[in-house]
Amino acid sequence: MTLLKPKPRRGDAGYALFELMVALAVLALLAQVSAAFILGLTRQTAKTQSLLDDQSDIAAAQSYLRASLRRALSAPDAAGRNYNMAGDRETLNWLSARPVTGDAPHLVATSLFLSADGSLILREAARGQDGAISERVLVDEIQEIDIAYAGRTESGLAGGWTDHWTAQAPPALLRINLLRSDGVTASWPPLYIDLVAVAAPSKPSDAARAR
Repeated sequence: MTLLKPKPRRGDAGYALFELMVALAVLALLAQVSAAFILGLTRQTAKTQSLLDDQSDIAAAQSYLRASLRRALSAPDAAGRNYNMAGDRETLNWLSARPVTGDAPHLVATSLFLSADGSLILREAARGQDGAISERVLVDEIQEIDIAYAGRTESGLAGGWTDHWTAQAPPALLRINLLRSDGVTASWPPLYIDLVAVAAPSKPSDAARAR
């Protein structure tokens, strides 16, 4: 009589090789999905932080420009005429008064312009100190700068816009707009600076000119 061996039960034989391969494949897929999610989250976090930093730089640049331009001080040009600022669509020049601290100069000649590499440059030259010139990059990745000037009316309010300014009195309103390069997320909000409150042109004191 032939005795038949009982078939092994699944619990006795363990998992089959095919089942182990399927489990490993599922685990590998889950690991890949998790890695892609973490990588995407990291990139998004870095992008968001970069945007916040860029927006912070823009806000700081606009605040500095507004404060410096509101300190504009009239000064004589080569012909002896007083001016607060002069500029066109792409450049702006003005003289500003700074608090005197120690040997610090009282007058600073400032220029705002767009460099060849697309950076908004603020150049400051101290009057009365040889070689005391500094440059700082306010914002980079700029395609175009557009500076506009609004004149005064009899009531002191802004008139029509013009793309250049050479008048003796400062403009009533100044607008600085920048076009950022392609792919840059943070935009430059148009900067409007009210200059109506700037003092009427007057020649700087002899002490100020001597510095």
